Amino acid sequence: MNRRQQKLLLMLLESKETERVSKLADHLSCSEKTVRNDLGTIKEYVENETNGELVKKPGLGVYIQVDEYERSRLYQTFSSVDTKKEEVIERQRKVEIVYELLMTKDPVSIQGLSERYYVNRLVIRKDLEDIRTWLEEFELALHFKQKVGVLVDGEEMAKRRALARLREFVHDDTLVQSFFKKQFSPYEISLVETELRTHQAEHDISYTDEAYENLLMHTLFTIKRVKQRHVVTLREEDVERVTSTAEYQWAKSLLKKLEFVFVVHFPQEEIAYLALHFIGAKRRGMKEDELEIDPIATDLVRRMSELTSLSFHDDDDLLEGLRVHLYAALNRITYGLSVTNPMLQEIKQMYPYLFDLLIGLSTEFSEKHGVMIPEDEVAYLTLHFEAAVERLHSNRGKQKRAVIVCHLGVGMSQLLRTKLERKFASLTILDCISQVELPSFLKKEEVDLVISTVELKTVQAVPSIVISPLLNIEEESKLEAFIQEIDRSSAIVTDYVKPEFVFIYEEPVHRFDVIEELSNALSRSGYVTKEYTTRALERERASSTSIGSGIAIPHGDPKLIHKSAIAVGIMKEPIEWEKENVSLVFLLAVNNDNSEATRALFREISSLSENPHLLREIVSKSDPESVIDILGGNRSSQ
Repeated sequence: MNRRQQKLLLMLLESKETERVSKLADHLSCSEKTVRNDLGTIKEYVENETNGELVKKPGLGVYIQVDEYERSRLYQTFSSVDTKKEEVIERQRKVEIVYELLMTKDPVSIQGLSERYYVNRLVIRKDLEDIRTWLEEFELALHFKQKVGVLVDGEEMAKRRALARLREFVHDDTLVQSFFKKQFSPYEISLVETELRTHQAEHDISYTDEAYENLLMHTLFTIKRVKQRHVVTLREEDVERVTSTAEYQWAKSLLKKLEFVFVVHFPQEEIAYLALHFIGAKRRGMKEDELEIDPIATDLVRRMSELTSLSFHDDDDLLEGLRVHLYAALNRITYGLSVTNPMLQEIKQMYPYLFDLLIGLSTEFSEKHGVMIPEDEVAYLTLHFEAAVERLHSNRGKQKRAVIVCHLGVGMSQLLRTKLERKFASLTILDCISQVELPSFLKKEEVDLVISTVELKTVQAVPSIVISPLLNIEEESKLEAFIQEIDRSSAIVTDYVKPEFVFIYEEPVHRFDVIEELSNALSRSGYVTKEYTTRALERERASSTSIGSGIAIPHGDPKLIHKSAIAVGIMKEPIEWEKENVSLVFLLAVNNDNSEATRALFREISSLSENPHLLREIVSKSDPESVIDILGGNRSSQ
């Protein structure tokens, strides 16, 4: 079977229902006739290789009838086929088509694109439909002219914004950067790089690597577009405001040198346009007169310290990093420059707790400091705070406070203590005591875990583990796994979920309707106020709460929570959640009284996004109790 036929087989194996040929053709971007021909090949393969058959129901569609073992075996065989090359080819094709559409005034022929990329017109039309939807974000229109082709209509400034954010469209920064560099000769790149380095040396500036690359690309595209007589148009007041800045003089000086080399004249608006990018570029080692941003950075650190109970205010590296980033970010926001973070979805998925706190603070800071920070910038700030969390943990040296309960003599107790301290830098051993002393010891000391050489007679509130006093290799592995489990098990979703808060949706619904129904369920039971629904919807409109992998975590204002709870929505068919498809929704109404427990809860939800098998199992259930059982089992499966 060819790759298309393998994909078709996988689609039929994934579905246990009858699939229409027209639907299969749409998914594969080919004709129904092609699908029917492929089904003949698949029918022969299935009947020769398994005990099953391909069943065709006239007027309804087709399905594969096979036992579960064979279905699983076939799925594993063909799902392991490497599709990365195919995906890269598709992304490369889309990048090249977008670039051509944005850089030319002439219509681009669909037939010409089909012949160039060796794909049929349906594939090109699907690409163009994706491109059309994406371009609308920049107020650019894609026009289809019969027998002529397609072209992009819109302002030059909007086209350059789209070019600058092309990596968002294909989610492949490396591919886009490599493609862009191929649009210029090594000689052109070398000339601009030389002048940028000279500029940094003359003004004692050090741009971050990312900022330097962006300045290089913007300068090269400015040269190319002016040569093509596509000049940006800026508002007169924006030009006047920029001309008074030092960055305008930098851009003017740089372009003046490049005019001679590239034989091109740069009008004032192009100088101002490049100056805006100098203003928005992140620099290391900012000078004192550039630190007007300091009150905002300091306030951000203070509020995050309050919300998380972590000592962010003691981290000088964090404050310096925030100053550098916010200075550039707020300038970009002020001047309406494109703000893009290619890692946005990954950051939301990996660090949902910190991201969500910062999204909440962005609204607060909008009122307090007159600055609205978009979610792309919030994602960058999340990385700064996550790095600070990592530094905080590493600076602690020994993170877990442990007590040893040993039933043997002092010598064996001290030997075990020495071994533990040498093998586990994450442990602070408070003392070696007897089992009788344990209850009183726990009352007077803050203890994270008990390490015992004997089974404890009573269950303690603190996590405990029994190990051999000799601590062999197997015991070391056992203890290490236990310590990791403590970190992951601080809170579990099922602590907050009741069967009456689990809703199963057989038909697609709008995400706002899901949020409203789940929130109202908590309100009726007295867990949250009636206003919680409104705030949850407002929060969703501010920034999508999808964290990727089919999961969303909408929520409202913690001040409106009477008692912590979580409502769950199960989508039998994935629903559109802004730019994502979502099958599992956690409506969170959790107080932040215990910040460590809240972080652990977010970690557990995030871990679900890394376990697609478990996610599919949850969505497959049809009753609330089964859903809760599986969620409860997530602790042991981690």
